[in-house]
Amino acid sequence: MTPRPNAICIGGPCHGLLVRIDQEVGVLRIDHETLPDARYRVTADRVHHPSSSRPFIVLSWADDPADDVIDQHDPR
Repeated sequence: MTPRPNAICIGGPCHGLLVRIDQEVGVLRIDHETLPDARYRVTADRVHHPSSSRPFIVLSWADDPADDVIDQHDPR
């Protein structure tokens, strides 16, 4: 039996995808055909979905970690 989804991806390539997660904090990777290893952050937000009587955990699309690197030689 396949576990029931308990989270929904918001934004990014997996927008609207329902998934099953077991972690409460952090960033996880969602395998998707257009962007393998799309990164999503577990949030405290919850949203109701018609497929379930319980609210779904909202997974927010996380930017590419390379975007977080600051070039120390960049004068900006």
